[in-house]
Amino acid sequence: MGTVKLDLAEVAKLSSDKPVMMLNLLRYREQADFPLGYSDQPCSGREAYQRYAALATPLVLDIGGHIRFAGQAVANVVSPKDERWHDIIIVEYSSPRIFVQMATSADYQRIVYLRTTALEDSRLIAMQEGLSFQLDC
Repeated sequence: MGTVKLDLAEVAKLSSDKPVMMLNLLRYREQADFPLGYSDQPCSGREAYQRYAALATPLVLDIGGHIRFAGQAVANVVSPKDERWHDIIIVEYSSPRIFVQMATSADYQRIVYLRTTALEDSRLIAMQEGLSFQLDC
């Protein structure tokens, strides 16, 4: 997967008066790929992500964020045949600004390597309520 740079400029363009939810699609590496110079104990990608989550969750909660959903991806109903995800997490922040503040904080920057180390592939998709069409149900 390599180093992935967050596109925070796109998040900053979102409506600032609405909460933002971040959809995390996660596929773990079989073996975590720690960068040279890090002395972490070898482990699976899932275990490395658990280390990341244990450190990131308090940062999210401290700024008023909430984990709205955390679960396993159990069946692909409409997707490319080779696309698969292990887990899905949705985290809500009170505004896009708060998400950007957390993602750029020194505390978060110290731990984000664990996320990259853990994941073979991922998606992080910002979402806000409101459709461009009406649902009548």
